[in-house]
Amino acid sequence: MSLITPVKMKMQHNYIAIGIGIVAALILLSTSLFFLFNLYQADKFAQEKSTKFSSLINSKNFEQALSMYKDSNKNLSGTKKEKTIAKLNKVLTTNVDTFSNNLLKQKKDINELEITKGLSLFKDKISSELNTEFDRVYNLYLTKGISYTKASAYFKSMEAFSFKAGIIKKNEALVESLSNSRTSLSNAKKLMADKAYINAVVEFKKVTKADPADYQTAKDSILTCLNSAYPVYLKDAEDYKVKFQFRAACDLLKEALTYYPKDATIKQKITDYTAEEVKADSELVPYNGIVEHLFFHPLIAYPEKAFDGDFMSNGYNDWFVTVGEFNKIIQSLYDKNYILIDINSLYEDTMVNGKEVFKRSKLMLPKNKKPVIISVDDINYYQYMIDNGDVYKLVLDKDGNVETYSINPKGEVVYSRDNEIVPIIDKFVDLHPDFSFRGAKGTLGLTGYQGILGYRTQKLDDPNFETEKAGALKVIKRLKETGWNFASHSYGHPAMAKITYARVVKDTDLWVKEVESLIGPTKIYIYPFGSTVPANDPKFKYFYNAGFRVFCGVGARPYEKDTSEYIMMDRRDVDGYTLNYRRDTFLPLYDSNLIIDRSVRPAFQPLSTGKN
Repeated sequence: MSLITPVKMKMQHNYIAIGIGIVAALILLSTSLFFLFNLYQADKFAQEKSTKFSSLINSKNFEQALSMYKDSNKNLSGTKKEKTIAKLNKVLTTNVDTFSNNLLKQKKDINELEITKGLSLFKDKISSELNTEFDRVYNLYLTKGISYTKASAYFKSMEAFSFKAGIIKKNEALVESLSNSRTSLSNAKKLMADKAYINAVVEFKKVTKADPADYQTAKDSILTCLNSAYPVYLKDAEDYKVKFQFRAACDLLKEALTYYPKDATIKQKITDYTAEEVKADSELVPYNGIVEHLFFHPLIAYPEKAFDGDFMSNGYNDWFVTVGEFNKIIQSLYDKNYILIDINSLYEDTMVNGKEVFKRSKLMLPKNKKPVIISVDDINYYQYMIDNGDVYKLVLDKDGNVETYSINPKGEVVYSRDNEIVPIIDKFVDLHPDFSFRGAKGTLGLTGYQGILGYRTQKLDDPNFETEKAGALKVIKRLKETGWNFASHSYGHPAMAKITYARVVKDTDLWVKEVESLIGPTKIYIYPFGSTVPANDPKFKYFYNAGFRVFCGVGARPYEKDTSEYIMMDRRDVDGYTLNYRRDTFLPLYDSNLIIDRSVRPAFQPLSTGKN
């Protein structure tokens, strides 16, 4: 029996261990290779499925693609299923991203509806990706990476994903809110630049916190505006007070208190102005005499165009006055203690036993003052006026005052506050506040067939309509703020006594649609040519039902008829004809011999020819 040495035994054990290790390594290698092969096979299978799936999606065979997806999910298992579904999901994600980007770029060659409906079949698979895309697009708009138009169009296109309707609507609302906020910010900056500080504050307050940078800009700008508005409030209130408009002054200061609630100066001024109003009212006396009502046409700003010998020269000589003549008339009225009153202050519109009663109110005026109403017809600036020496339109200057725009005979653009009735009276009242009772200025009679105030607002389908309308509205607002009011002078300027009832209806309806819609309602109706209709005429009934209560004709002397339903009054025409031929009837107001400017006017026709 041979003896095995310990060394040999140890070597045998090592060989066995090595053998076992080799076998184990071979088994592991074999298993790994098998696993890798299966993985390769799974990848290859998944890729083939993915390629086919992608082809079906790209060719818009969405139903077949959905069938493939469902089959893969149902019939596959293990790694093959896992990898296949992952690759199919990747195809869907890529298509959602591509489609989303194409929508955002507003590509015209994609069939949005077809694709969205097709992708909607996979709504459970692409929901998360859609949420990500919606957030991305919203954030792009938030950071001003895309326009409102693109963002809005994007979400509207995505509405075809009906299962995401709630989220889409939410994003649409957020985009719309941001758009409105940015519009408000833009408007506010313009108002701030125009020194309309409080209006700017109102707009700045509309800026949403969702837009952090703009919101901070708005907060800073509000403080700047309020600091700038404070002295303006005090000055404007003082201006009202000087013109004896104490109530307007107090109303303005009460508005100011909403922005400066702890300001002691504003509170004290309200107290002082209220006391001054009581004192001023106590000094008023009843007026029971004649109320003069004078009417003019727009002024002749350029006599060399008005009196150039063409067929319009005689008409201008009869119906219009020059700037110089008007200035003298206003000065004469002031010197003779006349005071401007608002025609609307003459009447009360009340309800008695459920019935409307329209009657003359009690007129209280400063002692020794006599009332005068001034109205101006055809402040529309028709083309014939522009061609014959009138200004072109009313506009606002940099300080918000009404001025005129025109082109003089030399071809030069002219902005002026010295060549038309509105700015001339505005300036005169600024210099002589006691010429206006509580800020009253005059009544502007408007037609509509060539727009109003020089703006062609009758062209409703014109590309420039909104611009013209916006310009007119700015001037209208300022006119109302500064004591002017409006009257209907018909739409087309026909002689109402001579036209049919049907034409009256059409004319009135057009005026309501195109003019009243801009200036607001008025109770004053000024008959064109002074062509009145009696109260029992159906035409008059139509005017009445349209809301008119004060009906103005033309007469040589003051005339007024009051009923419980309406007022009729005549206006005295101040023009070249009456300056030349009716001096005596106007002597209580002015002496036409001192007014008429014969240096620019042509010779008048003999009196026997009459007036047109």
